[in-house]
This record gives sequence, structure tokens and C-alpha cells, in this order.
Amino acid sequence: MEDENCAVMQEQAYVALQAELQEARRELEELQERAARREQIQPAGLQELQDQLEMADEVRATLCADIAKRTEELVQVKLERAQESVLLEETVHKLRHQTAKNRQLALRMTELEVQLAERENTSAETEEGIAGAFREVMQMQEKKIIDLEERLRESKEALDAAAEKGGGGSKPKRKGSLW
Repeated sequence: MEDENCAVMQEQAYVALQAELQEARRELEELQERAARREQIQPAGLQELQDQLEMADEVRATLCADIAKRTEELVQVKLERAQESVLLEETVHKLRHQTAKNRQLALRMTELEVQLAERENTSAETEEGIAGAFREVMQMQEKKIIDLEERLRESKEALDAAAEKGGGGSKPKRKGSLW
């Protein structure tokens, strides 16, 4: 049953297509007859007009080809500019990032330099304190040496004076120890 339905449908479609084909052939014949009648009625300058129209069509086709070519070139240029713009933005971003890193590094270096200077100042102050204490000790030792030399001289003078008076039997009294 299905096969019969398919066959009937195919036959109906074939008949419909045949009818359309006949109609299209008739329309084509009518158009060809009209064109033939027009050619017979055309004035002599018509060929010139047709040549001008053909030339205008050729010029239009050339212009369309040029426009298409220029459009493609424009697309390429825009694409290149977009890529350059992206590259420029990336480069600017990297530059800003590197600048920020450099600033942080410079700040860290400055902090370290300040710490170093403080330590050097502290070391210098410590060294100055040590030098001051050393000077004091040296001055005290020099004063002690001068005092001892003075006592030694006095002691010698007293010995010399005692030796002159009595022949050296008694020793002078000491004021303190020499060391």
C-alpha cells in the first residue's frame, strides 16, 4: 500500500513538473519573440548605447574589484593596527610593572642604606667612645707617670740630702708605693 501511495505521489509530482515545464517553455518563447521584435524596431544609435553600457559595466566591475581589493587592504591594516595596539598595551603594562618593581627595589635599597648608615654611625659612636676612654686612660697613665717621676725625683733628692748630712745610715720615709 505504501508503494502504491509513493507511486501515485511520484506520478502526480511528475505531471505537475511537466505542466510547469510547459508553462516555462511558453514564457521563454514569448520572451524570445518579443526580443526579436525589439531588435527589428531598434534605432541605429542603439548599438552605440549598448557599447557604452557594456563599457560602463566593465568600468563598474573594475571599480567593484578595486573597492573589494581596497576593502581587504583596509581590513589587513586595521588588523595590524589592532595587533600593534595590543602589543603596545602589553608593553606599557610590562613597563609600568617594571617601574613599580624598580621603585620598590629603590625603596628597599634606601632603607638598607639608612640601616647601614645608622649602624656605621653607631659603630663610629662606639669607636669614638672607645677612643675617648682610651684617651682618658692614657691621660691618667701619663699623669700617674708624671706623679711617679715627681715622687722619684723627690725621693732621690731626699736620699741625696740624707747622704750629705749623715753618711747614709737612715732611709727616707716613702709617701706611697711606686707601683
